[in-house]
Amino acid sequence: MKLSQISLACLMAGLSAASSNVIAAENTQGFEFHGYFRAGALYSKNDDFKRSKFPATKEKLGRLGIESDNHFELALQKNFDTADGQAIRIKTRAGADNAQSKGKNQLGTNADAANGSIGLIETFVEFDGVTETGTMWGGKRFYGKDNYIFMTDFFYTDMSGTGVGVEGIELGGNKWDFAYIASDNAEGDFFATDTNNPMHSVHVGVNFGSFEVHAMGKYLPDNFVDDVEYADSGMEITGIYHSDSVYGLSEKGFTKYIAQAGKGLGSGQLLGGTITTYNAWKPGYGGAAGPDNMKKIDSGDVSSVR
Repeated sequence: MKLSQISLACLMAGLSAASSNVIAAENTQGFEFHGYFRAGALYSKNDDFKRSKFPATKEKLGRLGIESDNHFELALQKNFDTADGQAIRIKTRAGADNAQSKGKNQLGTNADAANGSIGLIETFVEFDGVTETGTMWGGKRFYGKDNYIFMTDFFYTDMSGTGVGVEGIELGGNKWDFAYIASDNAEGDFFATDTNNPMHSVHVGVNFGSFEVHAMGKYLPDNFVDDVEYADSGMEITGIYHSDSVYGLSEKGFTKYIAQAGKGLGSGQLLGGTITTYNAWKPGYGGAAGPDNMKKIDSGDVSSVR
């Protein structure tokens, strides 16, 4: 059996121990480690030197110097390159389990492991060479988090979840992304309160060079919150223009101009994203209300951002 057939089978069925035994015999291998952490404590004389109120206001004022919370991520990546030009990358990322730690990860200032709850954020695999162009992937991952304001840590798009897709495949002279992504609420008592209804999202993106377009269709069965039924579908579109100057004034940087519009499950806190903890708590209409309340959207609701 050729490696390309094995790769496709792994992508559709998930990474298995059997596949690792096959790819381990290939020509070259590599290992990568990536990490990120921050640890801070912020107090004010006006508040009698008590701990700052979480989650602060970095999304509005700027994050540098006022991040009073803690966070960490540790990413491991195993690479396999084959003689016929194919490549496989197995990616994992562990990080602070902020959703289940009830704030202890973010605000604890002690040096104990009590504020170090950890969870598996990403587990996915990428394949180069299965298709003539582009990269196929499958698993649980960050997705679409490259459109954000660095100084405020505000993401216009966050389509993270569990799914399968292809990135950068060339069609008609342009590069396209296609993905199916499932997402659900990471907070609360899962087995007691979850109704086994993840939100299903289909993403299509195309890059024309300096301009790109992203569209998503969403479906959420039995969207009941507080015994009230809300929208079970929605759609959205995001347009992004890339400029190689800072608002046309300086060429020592770049600018992204972003416009978004959505209806139903493509509006409110879900505009530009899936059900993630970040999307639930980010600034916006209905922000800081939590993952359950972010689903309180009627089918006729409309949102736009630019």
